[in-house]
Amino acid sequence: MRTLQAVTEAMVIQKGLISDITLRYFGLIFKLVLNPILGILGISANGINLAVFYKMGLSDGVTQNFFILSISDCLVAATALVNSASYILQTTVFSGSGVAELHANVVYWTSVVAVIFPQKVSLVTTVVIAVVRCCCVAMPLQVKPQFRTGYLKPVVECPQRTAV
Repeated sequence: MRTLQAVTEAMVIQKGLISDITLRYFGLIFKLVLNPILGILGISANGINLAVFYKMGLSDGVTQNFFILSISDCLVAATALVNSASYILQTTVFSGSGVAELHANVVYWTSVVAVIFPQKVSLVTTVVIAVVRCCCVAMPLQVKPQFRTGYLKPVVECPQRTAV
């Protein structure tokens, strides 16, 4: 008697779980519907966040970190929007047209590579915010003098220097 894993492996080898055309349609639907909506919402929400944090004043280290996080998340959303647009153009409009398809492909892969930097900045900024929050709980009333802007600036700028 064959085990469930052996039957599953045989199915994957013989037919595949999802056909290539179905996978392509799902990718097109996600790139056509989901990514643009999330990109536009991400740019809008982070634009509002930027305005709010700027009006609050950037004198506090935590506000500066949230401001930096909003900038990097807005860049990630914008890059995802460009990525989706170039993918849609490449696979539907410019498919088989030669030079235009090549340009859309270049824009697509450039956006794939370009999103790495704002993602790293977002990751490091989120970690800094989480560490400061944990320290606020562990050491109440002692965090603000210890985590001044001068101490946090090199930590937030570190991925910027390594990515460039």
